[in-house]
Amino acid sequence: MAALGAFGFIIFLVVGIAQAYVGFLGIEYHFGELWAWAAIGLAFFLRIMFSLTIGTYFGAVDVSGLALVRWCCISCSRLIVHITSNGYRCS
Repeated sequence: MAALGAFGFIIFLVVGIAQAYVGFLGIEYHFGELWAWAAIGLAFFLRIMFSLTIGTYFGAVDVSGLALVRWCCISCSRLIVHITSNGYRCS
């Protein structure tokens, strides 16, 4: 059972890194490299993920050419992180 948790952690980490990369590409495409690095800095140091989530939309739709439904599937992992890290408890 513990191996399932470790496997899930690795999958979640890979999806998060891929989403950060796509978000970086989207922000860089629309606003430039400086703003993309600023969004990465906000995400990692201040835990402000909104700019990176919007950048993920730009990266998925404008840069990669994916449909809106596929972008929603990509951004679901970011929403799960927001809900679990803000102290909401399901009891």
